[in-house]
Amino acid sequence: MKESINKIVGNFNLIVPLILILTIIALVNSTQFFFFLFQGEYNFLNYTKLTLSKLIYFYYFLILALLLNLNVKIQLRKKKLLFWIGFHCLLLALSFFIHQAITIYIDKLLFKESYLQSYYDTLFNNPDAWIDIVAYILLVAGITLLDSKRITQENEIKCAQLEEMLLKSKLQELRTRIHPQFLFKTLATIKTQIGKKKNREANNLLSMLSDFLRTTVYESGKDEIELIEELQFLNTYLSIEKTAFDGVIGYRENIALDSRNALVPIFIIQPIVESILYELSCETNLSFEFYVESSVQNSNLRIMLVTKFENGFCLSTNTIENLEAVKVVKERLEQIFASRQSFEVNCSNENIIEIGILFPFKENFEDSAVINLMEK
Repeated sequence: MKESINKIVGNFNLIVPLILILTIIALVNSTQFFFFLFQGEYNFLNYTKLTLSKLIYFYYFLILALLLNLNVKIQLRKKKLLFWIGFHCLLLALSFFIHQAITIYIDKLLFKESYLQSYYDTLFNNPDAWIDIVAYILLVAGITLLDSKRITQENEIKCAQLEEMLLKSKLQELRTRIHPQFLFKTLATIKTQIGKKKNREANNLLSMLSDFLRTTVYESGKDEIELIEELQFLNTYLSIEKTAFDGVIGYRENIALDSRNALVPIFIIQPIVESILYELSCETNLSFEFYVESSVQNSNLRIMLVTKFENGFCLSTNTIENLEAVKVVKERLEQIFASRQSFEVNCSNENIIEIGILFPFKENFEDSAVINLMEK
């Protein structure tokens, strides 16, 4: 329904300029003929008749354009070029005869006995015949170009949608590869805690795992969520990882108040952290800290994910950039925001890696209004 309305509106936007152009041509042409044919007999009635005749003559091309708009779309799907050319040659001849017949009938009706030109002369001894030929060619060419442009735009939209679906499937595939190890490790930890009679700890861990899986299942269908929700999801994940990780994981965040309700593409931070931990799964007795900072700068949301390692250990910039999650997140940002985003990985010193993400700031106005009301 929406596509049909858009096509109607699009056709209307093309028809109005064509009507104006044809009207101007008809008025100019009728004025020229008036001074040429009625020398010494200038009166308003003759001018009105001639103007009406020319308007009908040129408005025929408007009807022809609407018919060609349908025919071109049908014939463009034909693979045989000769058939397409023959079809339009036949249609041009038919259109010419119909147009001239209508013109003769209207002129005889308006000018009656003063109209002396025969039908034969109108068809075969009339320089205006070239107007029909040129107008038909221009209409076919114009409509073909517009139709090709429309098809190209539709294909670009479909291509963008397919790319988005592909990136989502890549992210989902990545998560299905990493999650099993995370789940088995978490379930093993719960089993160990139950075996040690640490029922409270096991229950808390099971509750956090339930929240994590619920978010993964129910929120994955969304395209964007609030930044604060993304960070809560990350916090839940790290809280679970801390119970089973062979080492120390720290987490801090500094979220600017005006960025808390910013809308961000879903799962752009947690998968990166999960991939980093997956990369470190073979290491033992590691101590490091994740630090997340956000701010609004020049109508852009800037997110910094800092990983600080201790004991001289550090992942290289090249290792981080080659993580599958990092590649997928970068591709998603490029697909959504094009050139209005940036994704940078920097090593400020030997044991700190900074990941900077920048894209246009977009606020969830409903939640923002509630917060402002509560503050008042």
